Amino acid sequence: MVSRWQPQTGLLDLSKMRDNELLRKGGIAVFGERGCPPNFGKAFWKVAQSTCPGVVSISLASNNLKLLSVLDLQQMVDNLPSIQNLSLQDNNIYNVSELNGLSWTVPQTLHQTGLTGLRELILTGNPVARAVPGTPEYETYRRAVHRRFPTVSQLDGSPVEPLLTPIPPAIRGATSSASQIQFPIGCQPGLTDKPEHRAVVSTFLVKCDFSRRPAR
Repeated sequence: MVSRWQPQTGLLDLSKMRDNELLRKGGIAVFGERGCPPNFGKAFWKVAQSTCPGVVSISLASNNLKLLSVLDLQQMVDNLPSIQNLSLQDNNIYNVSELNGLSWTVPQTLHQTGLTGLRELILTGNPVARAVPGTPEYETYRRAVHRRFPTVSQLDGSPVEPLLTPIPPAIRGATSSASQIQFPIGCQPGLTDKPEHRAVVSTFLVKCDFSRRPAR
């Protein structure tokens, strides 16, 4: 993993893992391969956290991924919470719902943390992203992805207007220090601090079509 880590840019390049010579020689099966241990994802992402501190970009391109659940997505998010750029390019992903495990806005996954700081997502080269830009199918795809990741400002290399400002992990986890600060006026909890509030916000994002806002 060290050979795939670029600390200067914060990039962890996990593309074409199945072609890795060391893994092949060691007979080690990776995500989605037959013989991959059931707890491989949990151990893998913990090693990534300790070996590659400060990861902000991950490439999982060209891994023949169809079901993203094989990546143990929640372990990835828990161990690498600062991900801002994610490439899933040139895999075999057919459905946008495969991304639910990385999203915090999908109702059935509200118990998850999700990639609340994601800025760029690349899905080109997957069946899910085969729609031609400018067509209704492409707009449907773009909106479906953006509802799951409202902080994204770059999708498949094209700019999109973020619906929410990314929340840095340092701020998300600063509850203990923040509780010691005294303000002159009492502050109320944020809209997404409680599960029931997050449900309301996520339902709002899922139902609203922000791409059809009236021109100002």
